[in-house]
Amino acid sequence: MYKNYISYLSNNSNSDISKLNFKSTRAYFGIVETVSSDIGKKYFDLILQEIYTTTIEVQDLIDYCNLNDSIGKPNLTDYGYNLKCSPTSLRYFYHALLILKHIKTTECNNIVEIGGGYGGLCLAINFLLKFFNINIVNYHIIDLSQPINLIQKYLYHNKNNIYTNNIYHDSLSFGSNITDNNLFMISNYCYTEIDKEFNDYYNKVLLPKINNGFIVWQNG
Repeated sequence: MYKNYISYLSNNSNSDISKLNFKSTRAYFGIVETVSSDIGKKYFDLILQEIYTTTIEVQDLIDYCNLNDSIGKPNLTDYGYNLKCSPTSLRYFYHALLILKHIKTTECNNIVEIGGGYGGLCLAINFLLKFFNINIVNYHIIDLSQPINLIQKYLYHNKNNIYTNNIYHDSLSFGSNITDNNLFMISNYCYTEIDKEFNDYYNKVLLPKINNGFIVWQNG
């Protein structure tokens, strides 16, 4: 499954991202676009609970989902409220809410994300920054070279909605060349699902530089 994912990205590395159907292509969506319609509904309900006490409105969620779903041709689900979107977009939006809510309580102003998917979480965080009055300077993304190529294209395509300075790193560096202070680490699944050997490298090389973070755990 992972081999097919990398092969798909390699074979399409020079393609126009606006013409790719990667979010609905079997070789790709089984790795990243993984939220079912039913789980998406649970994320939607959680989002409504979170934004109740903020200035964020349902229309802002709709705007983000329309933006995120405009590339890659994902499979869409109708959730009412004029919201027809990829369930995975709801996960990105919800995680971004939790991350920004937490990062606001810290002194962190730089982010490092291990495993960037196609850039949907980075886009969600940038989209929501204005609601939290947070200034994030550098946003580091660590991944394999093939996903990094897609992420760069994806975020460049959405450059009008990106306010952070995005810096990309090959995963075999394990963040060794990141020198920023006040680092907030994000890893939704990747850090905990990679082989223990690589996980240990992150523990030795990157984690000592981290001040705070947000991890979604994948394994036992």
